[in-house]
Amino acid sequence: MGGNNGNLEELLRVLDLMNKTVRTCQVYPPGHELSTNFLKQLHKELGTYLEREGKLECRIEELSVYSASGQKVFEGRREDLFPWALYRSGIRGLAFFQGLSYDELKGFVDLMVNHPEDLLYYLLEADMAHIAFEVAEYVVLDGEVEVPEGHWRLSKEPLELEGGTPPSFSRDLGDVALTEEDVAYLIRELKAERGKDYLSSYLDIILQVFPMEGYGDVAQDFIKSVGSFALESLGGGDIHICLRVTKKMKELLEKGDLSPERASQLEEVLEVLRSPRTLRLMRKGYLSTWGDSFEELLFQLDPPRVDELLDWLEGEEREKVRGVLLKFLREKVKSQPSHLLSFFAEGGPRVKREMVRLAGELGEPEEGRRVLHMALDLDVEEVKKEALKVVLKMDPSSLKQLAERFLDSEDSEIRYILFDAMLELGGMPSVAPLLYREVTKEDFIDRTYLEKRLLFSALMLSNRVLFIEALKVVLTAPPGWRGRRRWEETLGVAFTVAMDTGGVAFRELRGLLEASGNKRAMRVWERLLRAREGAR
Repeated sequence: MGGNNGNLEELLRVLDLMNKTVRTCQVYPPGHELSTNFLKQLHKELGTYLEREGKLECRIEELSVYSASGQKVFEGRREDLFPWALYRSGIRGLAFFQGLSYDELKGFVDLMVNHPEDLLYYLLEADMAHIAFEVAEYVVLDGEVEVPEGHWRLSKEPLELEGGTPPSFSRDLGDVALTEEDVAYLIRELKAERGKDYLSSYLDIILQVFPMEGYGDVAQDFIKSVGSFALESLGGGDIHICLRVTKKMKELLEKGDLSPERASQLEEVLEVLRSPRTLRLMRKGYLSTWGDSFEELLFQLDPPRVDELLDWLEGEEREKVRGVLLKFLREKVKSQPSHLLSFFAEGGPRVKREMVRLAGELGEPEEGRRVLHMALDLDVEEVKKEALKVVLKMDPSSLKQLAERFLDSEDSEIRYILFDAMLELGGMPSVAPLLYREVTKEDFIDRTYLEKRLLFSALMLSNRVLFIEALKVVLTAPPGWRGRRRWEETLGVAFTVAMDTGGVAFRELRGLLEASGNKRAMRVWERLLRAREGAR
């Protein structure tokens, strides 16, 4: 960037005040008096500077801020947002122009405080008329953020920073001329954690050099360093470098132009990236700003060992992450159905439940049946319930067998699943004796209103005659005083089901009541009739 930043001491004062303002706004809530005072003071100082110079232009390299002439003016700290948040988001240069309003400056600071992880995106969206940025080349090349033309370069003049100028590498892939010293420099940059720009800009060149005679050894060292740097970046919350490296290496291997030795060296690095360590780093460092890159990297790596992934899924509460992990497992099962059984066996309750669902979706009868059979035998109720739903959906004829097995389960939800299946089928005569047995149990009146209703409804749809017999048992076996209310509720449920379904005629019900000689039952009947008449 070119231009004259005027008096360096004054520039330092402005930048130091900017750092203090951002830090204060980060600590205190919006609108706090102290934050407002700092913003007003910064706007005044910056306005005075811009009125005299026309613009304030500086270069950002990690924690250092340089003047337009390349002199270091300010050194920040990693725990502060200025200038580290700007650098991390891909901003390499910053300029303020005369006419900057207080609202523009406040908006700039607010975005830095509230959106440090994806700052560049929000700054470009804000489109501030008197603030411009020099954006790192890798951001534009990767197409991660659409950068307006006005923000590509603030100055066409190369900037020579204090401490030396990096080597000038050719971007022309047809004219590669890298010395060992050049590659060694890139390795040093990577190890010094300054390699994002170099990696994105020159990885294509390095990969082209990699298979060439005379460059193999030094390029191999670079490739290994790239792999290590990609993992280190991933651990620091930056997924894009790891994704880019993985894609580039796979592309080179897929071309098939490498010698067996060179291909083996690339495969070695990819194996490191596919290791459980990468999954652990992704799990620990996941950020919502990764967006679709998280899913893309997972599928690009296609880790052969999924035990780490199964463990991750079991404890993952973020819906989006869980969805991506499940999608990956589903694709693995679709490509190799035997995984269904192994994932079910190795996974925890959540994984087992998902594999049960998948068994019902994939239509793999052998693997699916084995998984469902195992799930029904488990003591994990949530898995068992899911398997019961899937089996009943796949094979409704299995209802009688499953009812014999689970109708007396202590878990009411399991019984409800069976009742729902019976009602959906419009009843099933073969299960009527089982339902009759449940309704005529001594403790039936102690069950919930919902279960009583479901049982009576299923019995009525399955076998009308047995429903009437069950009603007779209830009518002729009233409990003692303590159970009177529950018995009356049970009787009311039976009457309601009989009238709602039309399975028993009004006169027939009245005849049953009169034949029983039960006056309390008659009072329940009359109350029900009055309630239904009043509801019309």
